[in-house]
Amino acid sequence: PPVVAPPVVAPPVVAPPVVAPTPDVRPVPPPLAPTAPGGDLPPPRRLTRPGETLPPPLPTPTLPPTRTTPQGGPQGVPQNAPPVRTTPAPTPVVPGPTTGRPVNVLAPGAGAETVVVPDFVGRDAAEAVEVAMRAGVLPVVVGDRDARAAAGRVRMQSTGAGAGARTGSPVTIQVGAGASPSMVDVPNVAGSSVEAAVARLSSAGFATSIVRVAARPGVFTSGVVVAQTPVGRFSSDQARVVRLFTTDR
Repeated sequence: PPVVAPPVVAPPVVAPPVVAPTPDVRPVPPPLAPTAPGGDLPPPRRLTRPGETLPPPLPTPTLPPTRTTPQGGPQGVPQNAPPVRTTPAPTPVVPGPTTGRPVNVLAPGAGAETVVVPDFVGRDAAEAVEVAMRAGVLPVVVGDRDARAAAGRVRMQSTGAGAGARTGSPVTIQVGAGASPSMVDVPNVAGSSVEAAVARLSSAGFATSIVRVAARPGVFTSGVVVAQTPVGRFSSDQARVVRLFTTDR
């Protein structure tokens, strides 16, 4: 009879058990301590191994006290530092308004009394200046180039006749400058000494005449030119002779 071999049975394959890896568990460091206002952070903590010791912490440096400079400068200036001094910029000198009249025309007693302003309209310029000085008001001659203005005569005045005014108060009188194709500019020498005024006008080519007026006492400074006519832009006919008015003392 035929020989039948027994069936070959393979042994069962058993898979090795699956072992989960052990997690690496490390201790969690404690949270950092809160920082005080204006303080420093504490030094970080490091885990130690068994048998290991940490070195001592480094000392905290001490800074000098700080303050603010008097000028509001930056922080960090030691208290024993000398204060910072700054020199203020010089204030520019601004000249005051000018009226065209030197301050030395009036005497210290000007303004102590009240007087009546005379009527100057229609008068000759030289006569009007004399009347004003006798009354105690300061005549200020201005050229009037209006065609209706008679040459050399007063057409208008700033303060009305009969009004009250303090002694030394300026009263503008407008004098006809004359209509001429030849106009000249007469320098203003009021407030100058008589000698200096004559010298200046002579060097400019003008003839002069000194008129001494018995002015109201204590109002005008003696020895100086109180007023003049003409002054400013006038026709050459009107400016042939420049009259300079001063007190008789």
